[in-house]
Amino acid sequence: MPERSPTDDFPLHPAGTTALAEPGTAGEPATEGEAGTRGWRRDAAEGRLTAGSTVIFRRAFTERDVEEFGRLTRDYNPVHFEPSFAALKGFPAVVIHGLLTGAMVCEAGGQWAWLADGMSFRFLRPVVIGDTIECRMTIRELGERGRARAEAEMTNQRGETVLRAELTGYLPAGKERTLLAEMLAAGDPTNPLGKRPCS
Repeated sequence: MPERSPTDDFPLHPAGTTALAEPGTAGEPATEGEAGTRGWRRDAAEGRLTAGSTVIFRRAFTERDVEEFGRLTRDYNPVHFEPSFAALKGFPAVVIHGLLTGAMVCEAGGQWAWLADGMSFRFLRPVVIGDTIECRMTIRELGERGRARAEAEMTNQRGETVLRAELTGYLPAGKERTLLAEMLAAGDPTNPLGKRPCS
């Protein structure tokens, strides 16, 4: 799929050599498990997100996750629910919906208050129940008015890349950042992830 081109109104600046950050804040690495995702939102509110800002987080998918995703999307493809059908497709077990895995980008996007206008996914390997997926999401380009492009790479517990994604959209700017800061000052009441550590 060809790379999306931003409009002339929102010029993008290519990523430099900004150091990668672990979960917590985009600019300051945090020890795994010590910092919550609240720092990601604070980075967005305080304008600290830049080309090269990266968050890394993990998730293990359960049978209940697959059942709930199937219910919400009405995607009851037997490859996700019937082991014998999955076996005929060449899989060792039922596979998780690709978009359920891909939806991991929503955690970082939601904490950054990212408004997406484009997403492209490449599904490279199957993900099965019990796999632990690590998502590394990096802002690659960021314009002055919040126009941004990001990439995500997801790997399983064996270090195999299972999915790559490219996203375009807008990070908070101006009054949006001011309101995010006010929400954080009030305890960020609509953000349950701000009150628990990353997994």
